[in-house]
Amino acid sequence: MLAAVPGRALASTSLYWGWAYIPDNTSVANSGIAVTRLDGSGGGTVPLAAGVAEHPLGEAIDAATGTIYWASFGNSINYCSGPLTGGNTISYAKLNGTGVGTLNTAGATVSGPDGLAIDPTAHRIYWANDHANSISYADENGGGGHDLNTAGATLDCPAGIAVDPALGKIFWTNFHGNTISYANLDGSGGGDLPIAQQAISGPWGLAIDSANGKLYWANYDSNSIGYANLDGSGTDILRTTGATVQGPWGVAIDPSAGLIYWANNTGTTVSYSKLDETGAGNLSTSGAPVDHPKYPMLLEPPVGTGSPRISGGGTIGSQLACSPGIWAADLPESFLYRAPEDLAYRWLRDGVPVGSSSSAISANLPGNYVCQVTASNFAGSSAQASAGFIVTAPASNAVLVMSHRASKQGVIALTVLLHAPGSLSVTATFEQKVGKRVRTGVYGRGTVGVTLAGIAKLTVDPRSRARTRLSVGRAVTVTVALTFRRVDGAVAHARVRLVITSP
Repeated sequence: MLAAVPGRALASTSLYWGWAYIPDNTSVANSGIAVTRLDGSGGGTVPLAAGVAEHPLGEAIDAATGTIYWASFGNSINYCSGPLTGGNTISYAKLNGTGVGTLNTAGATVSGPDGLAIDPTAHRIYWANDHANSISYADENGGGGHDLNTAGATLDCPAGIAVDPALGKIFWTNFHGNTISYANLDGSGGGDLPIAQQAISGPWGLAIDSANGKLYWANYDSNSIGYANLDGSGTDILRTTGATVQGPWGVAIDPSAGLIYWANNTGTTVSYSKLDETGAGNLSTSGAPVDHPKYPMLLEPPVGTGSPRISGGGTIGSQLACSPGIWAADLPESFLYRAPEDLAYRWLRDGVPVGSSSSAISANLPGNYVCQVTASNFAGSSAQASAGFIVTAPASNAVLVMSHRASKQGVIALTVLLHAPGSLSVTATFEQKVGKRVRTGVYGRGTVGVTLAGIAKLTVDPRSRARTRLSVGRAVTVTVALTFRRVDGAVAHARVRLVITSP
């Protein structure tokens, strides 16, 4: 039994490829899409129903939606010519195997689709037709498609394509023509690259290292990996000592890691090499099928390239907003996908979680606020934190009486909100009208001490003289004055008045 990879279970960068079981070397008996984790923890398959991925020749991932696309060639192995059986569709599914469907390709040619790529910025899926010698595309949103104008470029069993949105070009290998060609994505035609013939032999699949201006391809006939500059100059063969290169079919590149991967169609292995040629080897693919593997591609957790930022007012009561941060985009030309699918927000004040999962909060207390954003896709998640954002309280608003009450015995209970640490003192005075006279005096004093920001509860006990006044049975008006001195020296005041009547 092949292991299916459950939803959101991948813990590291993973490599995907199409596979096909061809027991009699004439037709495909079983096929699907395999995956292995590059941390060596094993792999399995994308859990698709039997026959859904019908001899997939080329896959691409829209990491932002968690969707995988593939070209179904059909059950035949008549590459480039001969009758086709089944297939001839561009299909898709969620990476967890749900939401399977067939892309609307009305208006575009689908004839022996061999090689597939995605332009995530334009939301287009491209593929090569090795039986029709054409390059076609369709919209991800189901709006149908077209054939791309490739005037000026060679099309002789195009097998394998790579889209470079930044360059505005699509490249492909011509298996029969031993050439690498390109077309402009704007439909203005294309041409061929002047690749030296000693470095190209039955090319089947390519990928681009844009950061270093290099193009790499798999030489199926000569069992080698070739490369050149994007203008076709500097052609050479990559040194791959230590790795299997047997019928290589498709390549994928991780530029930041300096690695290139390829699938060995006749070697039942998936291999890699360092781009600087200092080492190569075969991947551990335990649990994943490697029957005639083709067209590898990479999915990695989101990569943060710019921390989120907090904006808003710097005083209590202000609304704070957290930006999502900056995350590395997909590299479709390299067949490396890493865009975030989901973003989760977490707030901390002075290192303590605030309890909000929103991208915006109200800063009701002073302190050092930090926002953490966790980006995730099917491969896993990573987080970035903002710099600290200081929220302070104006002296006039540093203390707030939230509630107050008096018992029948004249004990006054106060609940106050302190917006900063400091010392708090409470003094209560009374006045009582007796006829035409007004008697005044000290009612009592509350707690005095250093208090942290937050809720504080204080009591004011009446002095004996004040209790005597209460016992007369007449109403006494008490004024409670609070003086708060913040640790930075600023002073705030609050005052409440209440009437107390003895029982």
